[in-house]
Amino acid sequence: MMAIIFSAPCCYAAGARVQGSVASDRTALIALYDATDGWNSDTNWKTNNPLGDWYGVSTNNAGRVVSLYLDNNGLTGGIPRELGGLTELRWLALDNNRLTGGIPHELGGLTELRWLALDSNRLTGGIPRELGGLTKLRRLNLGNNRLTGGIPRELGGLTELWWLALDSNRLTGGIPREL
Repeated sequence: MMAIIFSAPCCYAAGARVQGSVASDRTALIALYDATDGWNSDTNWKTNNPLGDWYGVSTNNAGRVVSLYLDNNGLTGGIPRELGGLTELRWLALDNNRLTGGIPHELGGLTELRWLALDSNRLTGGIPRELGGLTKLRRLNLGNNRLTGGIPRELGGLTELWWLALDSNRLTGGIPREL
């Protein structure tokens, strides 16, 4: 069992924004809905309602998705790579579900992300090294899955990170020096 928890400064450095739109956010959310099943709550999903009215979705004043909280919602299936298109996303919580498959490397493009919780699922494969590019990330929880391989040294680039949990996986090797 491996748990890594540490503290870092609280403030963020300014970063460049990636282009996107409300329409591309809607496409990404529909891809998530179509890739998963067994939802406990899915109020307004795949409707013409504003995205902020969809269960578990919060948006900014421009209607862009900034948070997605679908923890403990009975989700099964895989995480679609299209979630990497939610370019304004700051909080992603898909923990405590029954998600399977790998973590899409496209999530490494979510440059505004501060919180990523994919723990307590059935995710397999390695930890994508692309997650090391999430320079604003403060909390990363991938614990209690079935992840394999080593811890990518690129995670050492997460200079704002203050919480890292990788426990209860099938990881091999040591903790990279970069961490």
